[in-house]
Order: sequence, then structure tokens, then C-alpha cells
Amino acid sequence: HYNAAIAFFRMGNLEQARFYSLRALDKFPKHLDSYYTLAMAAAEKKEWEEVLRYGKHYLELLGFYEENPDQAGLIINNTMKEGPSINVLIGHAFHARGNHDEMERYYRNACKLSDDKWQVWWNIGTFHMDRSEDFTLARHYLELALQESPEEQSVWYMLAKLNSKTGTIDEEKKCLEYLYNAGTQDVMVLNRLASLSLDLSDLTAARRALDAVMNLDPANYLAFYHRGILHKLQNIPDKAIEAFSRAIEISPQEASPWMHLGEIT
Repeated sequence: HYNAAIAFFRMGNLEQARFYSLRALDKFPKHLDSYYTLAMAAAEKKEWEEVLRYGKHYLELLGFYEENPDQAGLIINNTMKEGPSINVLIGHAFHARGNHDEMERYYRNACKLSDDKWQVWWNIGTFHMDRSEDFTLARHYLELALQESPEEQSVWYMLAKLNSKTGTIDEEKKCLEYLYNAGTQDVMVLNRLASLSLDLSDLTAARRALDAVMNLDPANYLAFYHRGILHKLQNIPDKAIEAFSRAIEISPQEASPWMHLGEIT
């Protein structure tokens, strides 16, 4: 039954995952992995009371098996190391309830149990940015992740994304500049840095970012489009026309380069 539950969970069929997990518990009421799957499925459906119910069962059983490893018998529990994940989910459930003290307690428990503390804070911050849309909490936990791992590029990327969502473009640009200086090869990041730099009249930063994009992708539409804007702002019309024309060759359906060409000519 549990193998069926896992298969359905991976396919996104949460109802069947729940059904077969409960069937597994009918046969073996202390099956740790089934409680884990039930908590995960409930979280996907934002059924936070169910997350609390199954998550707490999981943590109680986890503590029991850690103290009494021989009590599992022939049953293999594959989720013995998922304590941090379940603590995080319970924290999310308390956030949904509006109980921030308990939320923080479970988040701290998750961090204490994990070897990768920055990853725990990153997961929590990303959840609050993308799922709960509590941007204040998202920033708090992403900054904790940054304290734990100041050079982790995925943290800087998520902070850039958060600053974009909150409209704090100066801070977003700082995050993207860190990624540029760290040698990112993410063309989307570099194009975004170029665009922000142009908006903020930082033409030197825009040029550097565009050079990096073109080294990675010599036929990148946005890079030529942004280079056209750069040359237009520098009052170099011939180079602007050349860049906009190349952008049109790459993506002729885009209207913006045509508009800029019309203004120049």
C-alpha cells in the first residue's frame, strides 16, 4: 500500500496517495513513512489542520524510533531524516493559523535538526515569497539563509526575485550585481541586470552585463535590444540602429525595436 501511495504522490494524485497511506496505517499503525506522506499531501493541498495532525504523529513516532530502533521490526522507514521537513511544514501550518510563536518554534527546530541550515531558511523564505506571499517573513528568512551561507548564489537570486516583487529595484540590482561578480552564467539574470542598470542610468553596469550575455549567447534577442537602448542613451545612433536591426532579425514579431528605430530615424 505504501509503495502505491508514493507512486500516486509523485504523479500528483494526492487523494489516492492519502487513501493508500491510510490503508498502510491500517496494517501497521506505527509506519513512519505513511505519516510523512500524509503530511506532505496535506501541505500540497493547503490543508493545514491535517498537516498539524499527521506532522505531529510523524514527529512523535520519529522520536520513538530514534530511541528504540529495534521496534520497527521488518518495516523499513525511509523518512527517518525528514524531521526538518516536517518541522517546516508544521511551521507553515501555524503561520496559516496566525500563531507566529509556534511557527517560529518549529522553524527553529527544523534548523537545529538540519546539517544544511541555510537550506532550511532558504526553503522557508521561498515558501513565504511564492506561496504565502508574506514578503516580510520571506525577507527575514532569506536574510537568515544569507547569514548562514553568504556566498550561496541561490540565496542572492531569491533575494533579487523578492526585491523585484516588492519594487525595491536598487536592492534587486545589488543582488544581481553580486551574481554577476560571482560569475553567473544565467542569461536571464544578466539581462535583468542590464535592464535595471539602463533604467537607473548605470550605463557601465549595463554594458558589462550585456557583454557577458553575448559571450554566453551571441544571438540573444534581449541582449541586442538592450544594447540598442544603451547606444541610444549614449547618443550613438548608428550602433543603436545596428543593434535594434539585429534584434528584429532574431525576433521580428517584437514591436519594441521597431518603435525605437522609428524614433531614431
